[in-house]
Amino acid sequence: MKTSYYIILLSMLFLCINGFSQKRLQKRADQLFDCYNYSQAIEVYQKILNKKEDNAKAMVKLGDCYRLLGNTKKAEEYYSKAIESGESEPLTYFNYASTLKGNERYKTANEWLLKYSEAVTNDSRIDRHNKEKRYEKKLVSDVGRFEISEVSINSKYSDFSPAYYKNLLIFTSAREINLGIKRRYGWTNEPYLNIFVSKLNGDTLSKPELFDKNNNTKFHNGPVCFTPDENTMYVTRNSRKLSKGKGKKKENHLKIYKYELNDKNKWKNKMELPFNNEKYSVGHPTLSTEGNILYFVSDMPGGYGGTDIYSCIIDEDGNYSTPVNLGYEVNTEGNEMFPFIHKSGVLFFASDGHVGLGGLDVFAKLKSGSIANLGAPINSPKDDFGLILDDKQEYGYFSSNRNETVGDDIYKFSMLSAFNVEHKLSGVITDLKDGYPVSDAIIILQDKEGNTLAEYKTDEDGSYSIPLEPGKEYKIITKLEDYLNIGHNFSTYDAKAVKQDLALERSIGFTLYGIVNDTESKEPLEGVKITLIDNKTGKQIFDGKTNKNGEFTKKLEDNHLNDDISVSVKMKREGFRSKTVDVNTNLSDYGNVVIHKIVDLSLPKIEVGTDIGKLAALNPIYFDYNKWHIRNDAKIELDKIVKIMNKNPGIIIELGSHTDSRGSDSFNLKLSDKRAKASAEYIIEQGIDKNRISGKGLGETKLINKCDNGVNCSDEEHALNRRTEFKIVKF
Repeated sequence: MKTSYYIILLSMLFLCINGFSQKRLQKRADQLFDCYNYSQAIEVYQKILNKKEDNAKAMVKLGDCYRLLGNTKKAEEYYSKAIESGESEPLTYFNYASTLKGNERYKTANEWLLKYSEAVTNDSRIDRHNKEKRYEKKLVSDVGRFEISEVSINSKYSDFSPAYYKNLLIFTSAREINLGIKRRYGWTNEPYLNIFVSKLNGDTLSKPELFDKNNNTKFHNGPVCFTPDENTMYVTRNSRKLSKGKGKKKENHLKIYKYELNDKNKWKNKMELPFNNEKYSVGHPTLSTEGNILYFVSDMPGGYGGTDIYSCIIDEDGNYSTPVNLGYEVNTEGNEMFPFIHKSGVLFFASDGHVGLGGLDVFAKLKSGSIANLGAPINSPKDDFGLILDDKQEYGYFSSNRNETVGDDIYKFSMLSAFNVEHKLSGVITDLKDGYPVSDAIIILQDKEGNTLAEYKTDEDGSYSIPLEPGKEYKIITKLEDYLNIGHNFSTYDAKAVKQDLALERSIGFTLYGIVNDTESKEPLEGVKITLIDNKTGKQIFDGKTNKNGEFTKKLEDNHLNDDISVSVKMKREGFRSKTVDVNTNLSDYGNVVIHKIVDLSLPKIEVGTDIGKLAALNPIYFDYNKWHIRNDAKIELDKIVKIMNKNPGIIIELGSHTDSRGSDSFNLKLSDKRAKASAEYIIEQGIDKNRISGKGLGETKLINKCDNGVNCSDEEHALNRRTEFKIVKF
């Protein structure tokens, strides 16, 4: 169960007034849900489904109940059924994705997060998620920083949020205690929380006992923290005052109280902190190493999401400054909670808004300012939170509900490498030509897989400084208008500080420029579809059409002077023969690369009566004497026709075979007809529809010169009449 997560997350329910109507199950179920009585609400929503199986609203509510109780498998089941029944609320998509993560179905979860992102705007959780591609592989991989083990103090109820005090381990628990009337919390049907203590003796912990019997309230007590001198305690507890919630419920919000240790070793002088409020909750206190900054969690108005982490300064007289939100880098539209400040300056906290493995994950805000997910084995697909670490960074404790058969448990971990190592990359960006510093240049930080981690800008003096994590490989890419982008690879395996000065080259620009015209009229052709392919990478770099002047342009990116380029230019327009040409040239000067001066960009027009053999620059098709079978050299020429017909599926062709006047008229007619039909059959065999081409022998009926019967002509003149034509009869 996610007992501790939600007990601390929201305002605490104290009482739901009046009974529920027995006539309307839906109203009763919703009332139970609004009163956080999820266990009872499940029973009523199930009765609703027994009467109407396709009730999407009841399915969503069941999904919500199981999710809030930490049963991600049941939550996934009902969210899935609700969506199949037509539920389309974006929040359902998001919650469904969250439960899928909890069940380690990351690929499907990412798909539903995409659907959520298409339905909402301005949610930083999606932006963060999109920057962390393949996050699950990285976070699931155990890098050997931690070694975890179970501890003996856990019970069958929720045990969580450990804290150090002297040689003791203080923690919060819902375990049974014998203090008169036994009260149950409606959310989980567990006892209310109390503060327990166990003595630390090396690797062993003593049997837990109540920490402060005199100050336990009837409702929730804990978590706690202590000042460095160990004489002051801050504790999260329910207020005694009830505030009016929605519907018929009243809420008892969480507050932070301060206690001081008197000379009899008793916690006295209880004081409510000045920023407590009856309309919202504050809790999860933790103190800086010096004890002068208090960090806490609240759902007060003006935050980024559900609960945010705040800080306030404690002056020498014990006064508290106005709380300050830790800002966008830490807080999200989700829930940030359970902060802990280590002596090294690292802030540990739990979040379900930053990119994680599911539920709450533990994160560290390093001294450099970067946010790091601790990954496995600290984090899991379930809720992981409430981490503390000893001063020497040798071992610590954290809470998790990864064991689904019980509530939250406390785990111990050993540190195999420290957190307080600050790595950074710094340098100065200058102009390559004049050496002047370049301000506002964007520096994109990527991991070794090319996923963008963050973006930074250079200062007025061209300098930059980027926080990094140890033992990783990185890449930076510079980006600035009118300059060429450059990249640099480096790692933080050895040096803590990496120095990298970069000089940017101005991009005066290289542009591919071409004009397409009609082969016959030489007039420019408008609307020709142009596709440009970079032959070196195989990637398409342009897809557009020529303007009214037959022109097209494509600015080249990331190219330098004297680079060799190879580009394939594909041209296509209805009524003209499609054409592809390759441009291979050297960028010897800035400006336009005039393509039509390098290759022929003219397109021949296709119309009825056109001989496409001429368009394809066909060589003569030869046959053996008195034969009509297709020779290999003839196949090469006929394949050109096949290619044109494939590119222009709307044309229908008549293939005509002609002879010279030598020989009898009937012999020439029969032989040419056999040759024409054989040529057409070959084209059909290459995949052309038989209805698109026909073969016809014309013998010597259509001579193109004077060489008729009885006319004395040279062999060259007779050869002009021995031809094969491929005339378009329909287009």
